[in-house]
Amino acid sequence: MSRESRVEGRGKGGDRQVKILLDMDGVLVDFVGGACRAHGVADPYETAAGQGEYDMARLFGIPRGEFWEPMRCRQFWVDLEPTDDCAAILHAVIRAVGFDNVCLLTNPCTTPEAASGKMEWIKRYLPAFLDRFLIGPAKHFCAGQHTILIDDYDQNIRTFSDAGGGVILVPRPWNSAHMETQTAAQWIKWCLRDISSPNFQEGEPNYDPA
Repeated sequence: MSRESRVEGRGKGGDRQVKILLDMDGVLVDFVGGACRAHGVADPYETAAGQGEYDMARLFGIPRGEFWEPMRCRQFWVDLEPTDDCAAILHAVIRAVGFDNVCLLTNPCTTPEAASGKMEWIKRYLPAFLDRFLIGPAKHFCAGQHTILIDDYDQNIRTFSDAGGGVILVPRPWNSAHMETQTAAQWIKWCLRDISSPNFQEGEPNYDPA
């Protein structure tokens, strides 16, 4: 399998239950929409020129420092909306490994306000995860034989995979999977098709951030 979906050898046949580390921004949280509103510009990913380009500052035509300035405010992170497929992604992941084996893993920009804003976002939209989240840039330190990172950033996927963890790259317009025709939730479900959880029940939390 490709690096974008390297989950082989991890499933019900292993000695330990698989743990999934689920990225927030770009996966569950609409960072792109928030950034566009903060700078008063149209979504660059609705054009062909934006496809596969992760650097939004470049697409906006401004220095990176100027791009990140609005994000230094705590309220920016609190007010971000869930992605349209947030609930579907959560359902696919929880169905595969069970709620108890899913943890949010997010990298804030380097201000305390970003971290506290993300915590408030979790409290607002995903309160069940208030005791199950990790914040920090070095995601590859969480890599291991029984962990899978689900992320939208190619670099995070590469470093996590190189460190020995399983990976799934979420198809988004800004990464190398932008040509994938399946929805993000469908792709994740397909990648996790061989992993089953004996603990999943249809009555488990049905996340609908809307």
